[in-house]
Amino acid sequence: MCEAVACSIVGQWKPLLEILYFASGVLLLGGVLLAWKGYRSTRQLAMYRNTIDKFATYRNERDAKQIARVRELIENGAFAGTEFVPGAIADIDRECVRFVLNEWEEIALCVKYKIYSEQVLFEHYGRLGLDLWKELRPYMRHEQKTQSSKWSEFDRLAVKWMIRTSDVRQEPALGRLRELTKELDRVLAELARP
Repeated sequence: MCEAVACSIVGQWKPLLEILYFASGVLLLGGVLLAWKGYRSTRQLAMYRNTIDKFATYRNERDAKQIARVRELIENGAFAGTEFVPGAIADIDRECVRFVLNEWEEIALCVKYKIYSEQVLFEHYGRLGLDLWKELRPYMRHEQKTQSSKWSEFDRLAVKWMIRTSDVRQEPALGRLRELTKELDRVLAELARP
């Protein structure tokens, strides 16, 4: 008799239990989606915060002096031409150039690993980065002869930004730049293998 009553009660509640089971699954999925959205939002805010913090450190007096000295060297033609002449600049100036290039390599790495916002950096420092990259290419190529991976992420970021800023009339050159970017990615991946 107890079994019949139990079966009767379970039978009456079975549709409700199925609805509750389904509802709990939906609520669980909704909770997971909300948590994921919160994680992505927090990550994006952290990326923007890191980028803004970099702006603040990039504007300090020491960095400003280094950048000003490199700009002065560029204006004086120290990097003119396609080949860099090793004795063209003093050792102290070479340290300024290395400092600026290392800063941009750090920025490029942080963009690659989504620590900094590429969009925000591009909007605020894109022109500066591209100008420095174009002007310092002879020096970079000279240094890369002995260490090919030196400033490679800055190279990659600059090429990416050049593609981004170009217009449609330069399509043949853009196609070649895209091919070279893919080749650079492939070579860097090979270098990274143990």
